[in-house]
Amino acid sequence: MEIFLPQQLEDLVKQKVQSGEYNCVSEVIVDALWLLHYQDRLNEIMLAELREEIQKGLDSGPSISGEEFFSRLREKARKHAEQEK
Repeated sequence: MEIFLPQQLEDLVKQKVQSGEYNCVSEVIVDALWLLHYQDRLNEIMLAELREEIQKGLDSGPSISGEEFFSRLREKARKHAEQEK
C-alpha cells in the first residue's frame, strides 16, 4: 500500500520516529488508524446515547414552546418576588 501525506503530516510522522517514540513510520500510521477506529466507535456510542435521550424527551409527554416556557418562568419569578415582599 502506498499513501501520500500532506507535508505537515509527513513531518509529524518523521518527528515521531526521530524522537524514538516509534520505531518506524508504519507504527505511527497503525496507531493513528487505531485512534481513528476508537474515535469512530466513540462517536457511534455518543450518537446512540443522544438518540436515547431524545427518545426519553419525546416519551416524557407533550412539549411547550420556548416562548410559553419563558412566560411561565417569568410568572413564577414574579409570584416569588411578590411573596418575598
